[in-house]
Amino acid sequence: MRPFARSLRYLRRRTGWIAVMVTCAVLISALWAAGLAVLLPGAKVLLSEEGLHGWVYRRAAQSKLGATLQRRSGGEQGASGLANARWLEVTAVRESSPAARSGLGPGDRLAAREDIEPTADLARCLARTPGGTKVAAWLLRPAQAPKAIELTLDEPALETRVLLWAASWTTEPASYTQRYPLLLMLLGVAAALAAARMALEVVKDFLAARLVLRTALAMRMDALRACLDLPSTTFSREGTAQAMGRFQQDIGEIAAGQMTLLGGLLSEPARALGALAVAMALSWRLTLLAVLVGPPIYLLVRRVGRFTRRSSRRSLEIWAEMMGMLKETLSASRIVKLYRAQTDRRRRFLRLGRRLLEHQSRLALAEALVRPAVELLGLGVILLVVAAAGYMLLQDGAAQDSERLIALTGCLVILFASAQRVATLANRLSRVDAAAERFEELLAAPGEEPAAPLPALPACTSSLEFRRICYRYPGGDHDVLREVSFTLRPGDTLALVGPNGAGKTTLVSLVAGLLRPTSGSIFIDAHDIERHSLRSLRRQVAMVSQDDVVFNASVADNIAMGLRGCDRGRIEQAAAAAFADEFIRLLPRGYDTVLSEGGQMLSGGQRQRLTIARAILREPRILIFDEALSQIDSESESKIQLAMERFMRGRTTLVVAHRFSTVRLASRILVLDEGRMAGLGTHEELMETCEAYRRLYQAQFIAAPESVKGSGRFARPS
Repeated sequence: MRPFARSLRYLRRRTGWIAVMVTCAVLISALWAAGLAVLLPGAKVLLSEEGLHGWVYRRAAQSKLGATLQRRSGGEQGASGLANARWLEVTAVRESSPAARSGLGPGDRLAAREDIEPTADLARCLARTPGGTKVAAWLLRPAQAPKAIELTLDEPALETRVLLWAASWTTEPASYTQRYPLLLMLLGVAAALAAARMALEVVKDFLAARLVLRTALAMRMDALRACLDLPSTTFSREGTAQAMGRFQQDIGEIAAGQMTLLGGLLSEPARALGALAVAMALSWRLTLLAVLVGPPIYLLVRRVGRFTRRSSRRSLEIWAEMMGMLKETLSASRIVKLYRAQTDRRRRFLRLGRRLLEHQSRLALAEALVRPAVELLGLGVILLVVAAAGYMLLQDGAAQDSERLIALTGCLVILFASAQRVATLANRLSRVDAAAERFEELLAAPGEEPAAPLPALPACTSSLEFRRICYRYPGGDHDVLREVSFTLRPGDTLALVGPNGAGKTTLVSLVAGLLRPTSGSIFIDAHDIERHSLRSLRRQVAMVSQDDVVFNASVADNIAMGLRGCDRGRIEQAAAAAFADEFIRLLPRGYDTVLSEGGQMLSGGQRQRLTIARAILREPRILIFDEALSQIDSESESKIQLAMERFMRGRTTLVVAHRFSTVRLASRILVLDEGRMAGLGTHEELMETCEAYRRLYQAQFIAAPESVKGSGRFARPS
């Protein structure tokens, strides 16, 4: 099953709306057929000598006699008073019909008897005479004198009864020049049918648009859920450009395809079915001849659709790359300007744009080819049908049915115009198929939680144990953590130190469940975290990273992120504990001030204090500080460290430190070097036993400001 077809499952949530739209489409088809059915009577009024009523009478006479009749006027000698008679010539006779039982055959002519009026319209007489009744008439055969006969009539067919009923609502014109009011009436009927059809199309299109908008929202919510369930390594490895492309372009393409389906692909087949029904009623043989063009159109659309699907997928991928690069350039515009990289960024954007242009041009070419190809096939078939119908009319001498040919041609033109539009829309759906495939890939990507639900982690006293933990990033060629083992008692504080790339951030990410160990186990209160849900784990863990993430929301919502209905008093207490309250109250609306994306209106230190307040509000059992003081100015650092020290009491804490001024809060220090444990102990123990720690300490002390040099615990020994 094609990806786009599978995406239609979102439409099932509104089956009532779809039922209304399908009903509208069926009614639109019926109104189209009715509107086209007016075409033949209109042509009869304007072009035919017999007129609309004469045509209805002749059709009724044919139905009751079981013969095909054509009108012939006077000029026949051999019987007194028949020179000006209105003759009906038999051109074909159906077996076992009243005409066959009366011995009539092709070439025979019939006229009204004297007891009716020899100049009366026999077709009118036959049409108005009830079925089962005998009618007297003159029979004229070549080289023979007129013969009086009686014709027994059958009951008329349903179609004939409908025509007679419709004709009874109109006044039969006495002459050709008096047909204008009848023409106006037919035009009024056509206008009323068109107005009703358009009203139904408005209802259908509005419901379709509303349904597609709801569906797009549901798809975006599912895509967001899938993105948030992906492992953290997905975006760090692949970036966010492709995911953003799926949100913006792919779902937009799918929504456009659904609108095409509900709008165009419901209306056009309905219009085509209406035209086909009328065309079959006019001449089923010629209509079947015209329908033979269907398979070539299908094969053409299918062949072009394969090409379109491939090019469309590549276009979507390049579009996502362009949007990712644009976001990257705009968010780092200060750096771009500072390093005078504007030209380089423009060139890269232009290269991507040219690649996108190439694929989009191919798509445009494919779409441009479909329309004229289908139009050419349709035109060829229409010309073939006209040629065949013209031959039949000229051979049979049935010039009075030329209006039928005109009506049939009009129906076929509408039929193939709809086929042309359907082919174009089907080709567009091939483009949508590529977007739906990419959307499905996102939904099908394995999440960080296993498919089977796991039990919740019990409320912990926060003991933490690492047992021979190894970790290797997906696609990596070596472990970034190797055989790491340690145990923390409740309330212990462990500082993680080491050179860049030693694995400190990787280790704390494992505790928070952002990464999963390649081997080994992590226990909290003797519970293996791999056997419990991540949601329950993260309820008991809070992390303040060196990335001070601030969202486009109010200050209060930023602090209480993820905590619904949190009391304002608790939010303000957490902010005060992080020394954020002092600058929040200076903002235009205080805690209700809406921050811009990334918190650009705040300084780096202020953003960092907001993230610390966010962690304090959750009152976790396990705290993680990943360079939490990296953005704090020296003036407020001591106050924040004091607040952290108070908050850390009774909680197991891991502190990633590149500056030794933050290590003083730790009861023990873990030294990592190239992913291995180089040492574990207090500052004094490590200074004596760990060469890697001594090197780090000496480098930090030499580079540290005077305030750090004077801190008693880490002062240089005299």
